[in-house]
Amino acid sequence: MKTLRGAGTSWLAAVLIAAPGFSACSRPPEGVPPGSLLERQYEYLHLSPLRRFFQEKTGPDGVVVFEASRLGTEVGSTYPKRFPKKKGPKTLRIFLVGGSVVQLFDESELDWLLRRVLPGYTFEILDCGISAYDSYRDGLTIREIADYEPDLIVLMSGVNEGEQGGPPELRRLPRVLKGLAQGILLGQPAAALRFAMRNLRGEPPPPEMAADFERNISAIVRFVRGKGIPIVLCALPWNMRDTPPRGFLPLYDRGFFDAWRLYETRRYPGATAGFRSVLQRLGRGGIADPHSARALRVFSEYFLARSLDRSGLGVGARSHYLASLEEQIPPMPRLNRVLRRLSGVYGAPLADLERAFAEARPQGLVGSEFFEDDMHWARLCDRLVAAVIVRAVAEADFWRGRSILAPMEAWDTRALEDAWAKASAPRPMDAKEKAWTVFAFRVWDQHLSPEGRPSERVVALMEEVYRRHPALMLNAAGMKEWIRERVSKNIWNANAAQELDAWWPAMLAHVGEMLYRQGRSREAGAFFDAALAEDPRLQYLQVRRAVAMAAEGRKVEALRDLAALRPLAGRFPEIGFYAETLSAPEPAAPARDPKGETSPQGGAGSIRSLISEAAKVLARPEVPGKPVWRRMDPEAERRLNELNDEGIKLFSQGDDAGAAARFDEALRLDPRDLSGLLNRAAVASRRREFDASRALYDRALSLPDLTQAQRADALSSRSGTLEKLSLPAEAAADLAAALQAAPQGWPRRADAEAELRRLRGPKE
Repeated sequence: MKTLRGAGTSWLAAVLIAAPGFSACSRPPEGVPPGSLLERQYEYLHLSPLRRFFQEKTGPDGVVVFEASRLGTEVGSTYPKRFPKKKGPKTLRIFLVGGSVVQLFDESELDWLLRRVLPGYTFEILDCGISAYDSYRDGLTIREIADYEPDLIVLMSGVNEGEQGGPPELRRLPRVLKGLAQGILLGQPAAALRFAMRNLRGEPPPPEMAADFERNISAIVRFVRGKGIPIVLCALPWNMRDTPPRGFLPLYDRGFFDAWRLYETRRYPGATAGFRSVLQRLGRGGIADPHSARALRVFSEYFLARSLDRSGLGVGARSHYLASLEEQIPPMPRLNRVLRRLSGVYGAPLADLERAFAEARPQGLVGSEFFEDDMHWARLCDRLVAAVIVRAVAEADFWRGRSILAPMEAWDTRALEDAWAKASAPRPMDAKEKAWTVFAFRVWDQHLSPEGRPSERVVALMEEVYRRHPALMLNAAGMKEWIRERVSKNIWNANAAQELDAWWPAMLAHVGEMLYRQGRSREAGAFFDAALAEDPRLQYLQVRRAVAMAAEGRKVEALRDLAALRPLAGRFPEIGFYAETLSAPEPAAPARDPKGETSPQGGAGSIRSLISEAAKVLARPEVPGKPVWRRMDPEAERRLNELNDEGIKLFSQGDDAGAAARFDEALRLDPRDLSGLLNRAAVASRRREFDASRALYDRALSLPDLTQAQRADALSSRSGTLEKLSLPAEAAADLAAALQAAPQGWPRRADAEAELRRLRGPKE
């Protein structure tokens, strides 16, 4: 068959090589010397997967071993990537297959756990993870390692489904033809054709990608099943909470723009309603362009989740985080559903890492406390990963009626349960442990759009670094050389090091955007100016600079600059939106509340409105230490917002004591702070301090001039505490009052109605 295959396909390779365009594609592209980075990336993705993963070698002692030789295997792995050809007695050989999540995984955690639960056995654990490998390339690896007497294969695939082709330069027709010809000569025509067709077709939409993934995984499982080799499928976790979608905010859409402005100013109920409205419009087919519709959908779902999350509604937030991921690349919820379904169809054990990570966090909201970036979990989670895999193996029955790895009586189940109890609740990552290296490695491929719109994912990465090491982000010169040194050592980042000067304005722009969102508008403007000085083509940065100027209090100058930018409004519709927003009269004394909508409490400018506002203020009860007529100074206002944000984050992480301390400090700054009162009441309720919780809600509801939404939120929250105090009638009365007070479009209406029906019983 080998001779026939060679005879049947070598002519095609010869035709391709003789084709007019092939001599050009055999040479490196213009400006790229032979043996350069692009050539290495091309070999890595398109030729190396067609070659042998392991090569047979004879050592100085005469022992024959197999040693990893494929490009990409020289990095990662705790243990050597070699094993003896002859397996020893009571030796269990386990192969881990996947992309960089396997490559970075500390297999010593798996070895340690297996030795505890299966005493008397020796384990050979081989890390076959290669960065950027997708499920098809993983399948090529598995077809080879089936020849090496594996006792178990652990497959961690899915996170690279959208990145199979590499940089755009590798997907051009001449290079695709070159790969096809060389693949044929290597005796892998089907795989080479597969790579070629995928590169020419481009990235498929999420549903097609999930279907393709299912075909690949099904083929793998059927193959190993035919060989009698057990395989564990792993549903992989994702940093859903702190990883926004790729691309830039669709502020060109007025509905999204208005919702975003509410979100920026921490008016989360209003933002929630705004993002829901955008999604409803999309559901009615209100956006014709599919690209714009997709961007609006993924960003609206994500920031709807963020709004709910920051309002303390984590359970509702999780569903929208997942809905956003459904339409992103890779569509992880879709891919994990495929793995769960195939596990049931073929009887393959499932290590549900996504579920295990979710169960380790309050309300299932997994974020940067467990992750280095979007997909790579922190090393402190490796023990949890190992425990989930071992438990899946221990609890599964192999297809042929025997246990996997060893007879059931060989397993030390007590040791397994003890290890699971310790591993299933990993501690969140300490701030000092967060490696900035990850930021450098992940930020390079998220450039600004050509006109200068910032990538939302890069801004989020920078915010994560800034929270841990603020000084690093403010030293532009030092940061530049630091990044150049580190990215040059990685095959996927080295081109960023070579082109650092070209994309450095984009880096400065992202730092500016991050600083603007941190409330450091003056420094943000300086970074925008520096980026524009290096690349004046980034015209959108002029818009961002004007917005930062307005936040700094220089509204007149900002409006002047926006007026000058009017000719660009065709490309950037938000210029007009910002000009309109900044020109609108501000309320005399807005009710600042990170959780509630801000409503004007008086007019702006007329004598009558000032007298009316004065009467309201004078009617309020005196608060010791806070003069009635003096508004909180800006620094105290900033600190108040900061304390509430910190408290909400700690609360979501399960740190009730830390959250309570932050909210108590906020209330010492402003005893009338509605957000502080509601947040502190929520903490008290979760700590089962129901009387204290009720008293705090009572204080919140006694505040004058609450908006309809604020009163409804407070009433519905108090109803939960009243029910826990065994006062169902009063709880129902609060819910009824909340529904009566709530404005149209109140986001909690459906939940409140359902709760009220439950409390009143079937007769009602």
